[in-house]
Amino acid sequence: MPESKENIVRVTAEEARAMKGETDYARLDAMTDEDIARAVAEDPDAAPIDADWSEAALVVPAALRDAMLRVDDDVLAWFRGAGEDFKARMKAVLRSHVEQQRREGRTRMPRINHIALKVVDLDAATRFYENVYGFRQVTTARSRGHISRHLTDGYIDLALMLYDSEDDPEAKMVGPGPAIHHFGIEVEDHAGFAETVVANGGTILSAPGEIPIKYRSPDGTVAEIVPVGRYEKMKRAAE
Repeated sequence: MPESKENIVRVTAEEARAMKGETDYARLDAMTDEDIARAVAEDPDAAPIDADWSEAALVVPAALRDAMLRVDDDVLAWFRGAGEDFKARMKAVLRSHVEQQRREGRTRMPRINHIALKVVDLDAATRFYENVYGFRQVTTARSRGHISRHLTDGYIDLALMLYDSEDDPEAKMVGPGPAIHHFGIEVEDHAGFAETVVANGGTILSAPGEIPIKYRSPDGTVAEIVPVGRYEKMKRAAE
């Protein structure tokens, strides 16, 4: 904005101190409380602010710290796609999540993060979920009478299980042939959640000390209680 020199008056410090102010202090001293209230009511700049300050809090900006964070390729691509300031947006999303959790004052809610399918052709099933839904392989291993291949879409852990025999106790949980075997729910209090399952009519199927803990709900479906981070650790180990 260009400077308007016509309205600029320059004076020395001594001249400024000698200048008489334009405030009429005698008039102010003579004003009653009613006069002051009326003047405030007529002043548009003194209009009251319609805001609820009951939950206001002093916020001191947190110090920034350099850190290395491993992010799924698709998540990073999504943020990058919105512009060059993607790092600032990622930080803002994390900050928003933290503040929301603090406001609600709650711990992590249980969430479904694992689905296990009983299959008869492991390679055919793998190709299907890779080609149709974009799942990628994480690990393949043998466990308790079956081959278990874990895949992920970045959020859900999908386990394809090929049993050595339909007579295997775990295979018989859902009957012969292909089927949805169970789903997994990630919880913070692993043992406590198992007690809640039993208290509400569920039956624990896993042996004592076995993790995850499989159970059958009162309606007959099979699920399992998964410790927090189990499948995230599996993904990181595969990388």
